[in-house]
Formats: sequence, C-alpha cells, structure tokens
Amino acid sequence: MSRTAFHDASDDGQAAVEFAVVLPLIAMLLTVIAQIAVIIVSQLDVIDESRHIARLAALAQDPASAAYFALPPDSPSSVAIRFDDETVTVEVSRDVPTDMPIIGRFTPSIAIRERLTVLREPLVP
Repeated sequence: MSRTAFHDASDDGQAAVEFAVVLPLIAMLLTVIAQIAVIIVSQLDVIDESRHIARLAALAQDPASAAYFALPPDSPSSVAIRFDDETVTVEVSRDVPTDMPIIGRFTPSIAIRERLTVLREPLVP
C-alpha cells in the first residue's frame, strides 16, 4: 500500500502570505521590547546617579558643590539638591526619548525621576 501526497494548487504561496502578515507584527513586538529595555536601563542609570551623588553630598562639607562635580559633564540628567544640617535630598531627572522606529512617533518622551534623602555624615576634624 503506497501513500500519495495530496497537493492542492490553491495552497501555493500560503506560507509566503502568512509570513508577510506575521513579519510586521514580530518586528513591532521586537521594537517595543527594545524600547522598554532602553527605558529600564535609563531608570537604573538615574537610580545609580542619585545614589552616587547623595553619598558624595552627604560626606562633603559643601553638598551643593559635591553634587555639581559628581555628575559627569556628558550626562543627560539634571540634578536638584536640597540640604540642611541633618539631611541631603537629591533629585535626578532625565527625559528618555522614544526614538525607536515605528513606535517612536506615536509615544512622547518619558520623564524618569529619582529622589533620594540621606543623612549627612558628621565631619571629622
């Protein structure tokens, strides 16, 4: 007993059409995933910068100048610092552009902010 393959002429090109329909959806999904990864990395950078600046400001005699010099000159972040005799509050903010293809023109840039308050370290004479 032999088996014969059933081949219908109307099935020709079906895989190509399915691929052409699914490929843009996969490309858009990958673009969204990449944009989310960029936002997460930027959030981690802002958290790291705020911790670094707050630590240096808490140890310094002049917290404002320590915060100014702690941020690299090429950093896209902006820093606001408030301090009194006991605490230092650092707020770091950054706008993350959504410049990925396809979704970039439909979504606005995302503002990321991190606020951190630490106790000032006593100055050792």
